[in-house]
Amino acid sequence: MNILNDVRLAEYSSYKIGGPAKYFVIARTIEEVKEAIDFAKAEGLKFFILGGGTNLLFSDEGYDGLVIKNELKGADISGQKLIVKSGENLTLTVRKTLEGNLAGLEWAYGVPGSVGGAIRGNAGAYGGEMKDSVLSVTSINLETGEVIKRENKDCDFGYRNSIFKQNGKEMILEAEIGLEKDETGRANEIAESHMQQRKDRHPLDKPCAGSTFKNVDARGLSDEEKKNLSLKTTPSRSYRSVI
Repeated sequence: MNILNDVRLAEYSSYKIGGPAKYFVIARTIEEVKEAIDFAKAEGLKFFILGGGTNLLFSDEGYDGLVIKNELKGADISGQKLIVKSGENLTLTVRKTLEGNLAGLEWAYGVPGSVGGAIRGNAGAYGGEMKDSVLSVTSINLETGEVIKRENKDCDFGYRNSIFKQNGKEMILEAEIGLEKDETGRANEIAESHMQQRKDRHPLDKPCAGSTFKNVDARGLSDEEKKNLSLKTTPSRSYRSVI
């Protein structure tokens, strides 16, 4: 494990901003994750787990602690099951499933970030969500070091939410994803269509912090409350929408 000093966090953020981390380490194995946590605790440092860096903003003042960059890699297909490490890029993972003639994750083609981050926030797009395909998730308790495996029903998935996001005490290590056979190539066509829509609608070559607002269920709101929101009544894009 190689502990680095004063690493500029802007290099690890999709928004390309952020000052230096006092300490920085790239963890490529579970053992290195544990070593990094032990180092932080021994030195009395706060620590932060960094995934793809696509849904956060770093302060220009930096981070006065240890940033642990998740680089756990590996994605293996067995039949219709994908076993994938949390540090894998989500879009590259989807591409691997498509090349294996498997369907289920095509909605996520082009979604930035890591697999672990997508599971933590139950990422979704084009009618699909991570919870629809996750079979189980293995994580590590950052306080105790205990490795925990949960089935889908125990992950408490909700709209852009999960037990991992709620408790904030665990780092996702790997997941089992259930997929379906796609002999027609239709999944690949859908994935490419989604990617093209992203290219047409978004400046993908510009720094971006990702989605900002959640969709809100307006059915329980009063007329007065609805006046402060933009209602999503058409398929067109809305950064502030209600469904």
